[in-house]
Order: sequence, then C-alpha cells, then structure tokens
Amino acid sequence: MRNAEPDTVWNCFGFGPEVCIRYERQGRGPIPVLLLHGFAASRATWDDLRELFPLDRYTLYLIDLKGFGRSSKPPNGDYGPVEQGAILLAFLSELQLTNVILVGHSYGGTVALMALLMARRSAWRELFAGAVLMGVPAWPQHLPRFFRYLKAPFLGSLLLHLLPNRYVVTRALESVYFDRKLADDRHRKRYADCFRGEGTVSALVRTARQMVPEKWEEFCAEYPALETPLLLLWGREDRVVRLRQGERLRATVPGARLEVISHCGHNPHEEHPEEAWNIIRRFLEEVTQVQG
Repeated sequence: MRNAEPDTVWNCFGFGPEVCIRYERQGRGPIPVLLLHGFAASRATWDDLRELFPLDRYTLYLIDLKGFGRSSKPPNGDYGPVEQGAILLAFLSELQLTNVILVGHSYGGTVALMALLMARRSAWRELFAGAVLMGVPAWPQHLPRFFRYLKAPFLGSLLLHLLPNRYVVTRALESVYFDRKLADDRHRKRYADCFRGEGTVSALVRTARQMVPEKWEEFCAEYPALETPLLLLWGREDRVVRLRQGERLRATVPGARLEVISHCGHNPHEEHPEEAWNIIRRFLEEVTQVQG
C-alpha cells in the first residue's frame, strides 16, 4: 500500500553549539522507526522504501547524519560512528522515544550498532525494540577504491573538487548497484547533493578517515551480548560489504536473522524495495507483537 499523503514535518535537533541534525518525521502511527542512511548519502536514500510503510501504524524519523544532507558539517568535526551513535541516543532522549525500531544501511548500520551497544552499557533496556541492518560493516574490512582515495592526504578532496559531479555520482552508484542501469537520471538526482555543497567534501573525507573507531575490537567483542532482536538484510551480490560480514554477524549475535536478496547489490532498499519491505514488514510484525 502506497501512502497518498506524505504527512511530513522537517525539524532540527541541536547537538551542541555548532551541530544541527536535520530530520524528517513522517506518519502518525504508534510504532517509531528511525532510518539511518549510509556513507555519501542522505535521508533521500529511503525514498522508495518509505512509501511502503503504513503511516497510521508507523511514525518514521529520517535523519541526515552529521556531515550529510541538510545537517551541519563543521570543518573540524568528529564524524566517527561513536560520535554519531551518541547523537542518535541524545536525539531519542530529547524526543522521549522508546521501543524504537532502528533501520540502518551500510555506515548507518555501523552507527546503529554503536547506538545499540552504548544503550546496553547505559542499561536503557526499553530504548530499542529491534533493529534492521542492511549491508553493515560490523568488522574492519578491505575498503573499496573510492574510500581509499578519500582517505589519502589531499587526493580525496582534490578528486571531488575537480571531477564533474555527474561522473562521481554515476561511478559511485555503479559500484553499489547490482543492476548498473539503475545509475540513471532519477537516482543520480537523488544523490547529486551528497557530493557537493559547502562543507560536503571536507565532511566526506573526514568521515572516510574516521569510519573505523578507536578500539573497535572492544565493541566487536560485545556483539554476543546484544539482546535486541536483529534482522540482517543483504544483497547477495553486494560488492561493498560482502555477504560474509552478514553471515559472521548472524553467527555472533544470538537470535540474529539473516535474509538475502538475490540479484541485488549494496542497496536492497533501492534495488528491490518491495521485496525488502516484505522482509522488514514480517520482522516488524513479529517484534511489535512481542512488545505488545
């Protein structure tokens, strides 16, 4: 069922004097769902999936992470997943939300994992009712070429400033989609602003360099203690974060479920939104029944 009326409100959450986190609230349902985009993306990455949520049952919160979309991009900011996780917890506290469903894609999934672990350390047992993680790098891995370029001193900034925006966006989308024909005008328009604008290049470079948090192995060691119901959703042909990461996470987190979509790359919510939604819907129904 597609929603005829968006029922959308834009707002800003302040995190310190220099950081405004822009977010979009959509719907009026009793079940809060918070969606976290991946690297070099924004809340627009969810445009296909969001249409499928019944807005009388769910309220969606679509956040632009610090350094992305409409959110602040301080020149010397901390864009690592621990900082982003702390912002997320502060956001939920400010809005007094509990029993939240987290949906995180790629880097947003890493942020979601950090938030789950930080909430567990704080004994906020009722904060999260479940989490859906798509193509999440849960352990350090070999970085794609694009990330290696961004991390190189001066090279990443130089390339993003010199190369045409259309070329950068097209190559980025071709690297994440299984069907490269999806790197079309509609999707290029969706991501064009993610590679340009004041402060964007600096934020991308700093995020790429800070993506692996200090002492990540200590966080990884806590995965077996996670008690939040976890759905792992992967594209079988994901070239960015290989399926073996999902298989390892399923084996590590008790009760975690892994669902795999064939003929799909790194972005199942865009390449196969209907199939992705059906998998997520079943998980949400099970989790909310338990909570009810």
